[in-house]
Amino acid sequence: MNWTRIAAMLAALVAFTPAMPLQGAIAQPDPRKCANTEFAARSQPLGEFGPFAGASFKAEDYHDVDGPRCRIITFYRVPPKVPGATGAEIRRNLKDLAGKGSAPVFVARYVDDSRAAAFVSRWTDQAKCPALVPALDKLEPILAPKVIGDGPYRGMEVSGDDGPNVRFWMNGQVYPQPNADYTLNYALDGAHGSAFGQWLDETFKELDGCWSTDAPVIP
Repeated sequence: MNWTRIAAMLAALVAFTPAMPLQGAIAQPDPRKCANTEFAARSQPLGEFGPFAGASFKAEDYHDVDGPRCRIITFYRVPPKVPGATGAEIRRNLKDLAGKGSAPVFVARYVDDSRAAAFVSRWTDQAKCPALVPALDKLEPILAPKVIGDGPYRGMEVSGDDGPNVRFWMNGQVYPQPNADYTLNYALDGAHGSAFGQWLDETFKELDGCWSTDAPVIP
C-alpha cells in the first residue's frame, strides 16, 4: 500500500469521525439571555407589588471579570399595611401615613448566571439584611442631579476601559409622593468603573450573604 493511498484513507476516516467536545470547555455567555432576564425582572411581582427600581451588570465574552457575568438586582418598596385597605388605597394615602410610625418595607431580588443556580430567583429584605437600606441610601447622592459642575447623573459616563456595562432603571412611584399616578420611568447606562458601577459592585458584595430562595412573606 503506497503512502498516497494511506493518506487518503486517513482523511476519509477523519471526515466521518464525529467531533468530540473538548474536555473542560467553558460555555460562552449568552448576552440575549441576560438581556431577556433583565427585561423580565422589571415586571416580576412580589405579591401585588412590582419592583420600583433595579440595576444590572452585563459582561460580554471578551470581558475579563471575576464571578458571574450577568447579575441583576431589583428593589421593591412594600407600603405599610393598613387593615381593610387595598394596595392602591395605601399608595394614595402615603402622605397621611408618614410620621405615624408606619414605614415601607424594602425587599430585593437577585439573579445571576452562576453555574450553581443559573437565573434562580433569590430574595432578601431589610429585616434579614441590615445592609439593604444603607446600600440604597448610598445610591441617592450618586444619582442626584447636579446643575453646576460635572453635570446631572455624574458617574454614569462611559469610560475608556471598555468594561462590562452597568445599568440603573426606575419604573415606579416615588416615595412618599401621594399621587399614585406620579411615576418616574428611565434607564441610565454607564461603565463598570464609574461611581455607579463601583456602588453596584460594592452592593453585590455587601448583600452576598443575604440571599435566600424563599421569597419574603408580605404581611
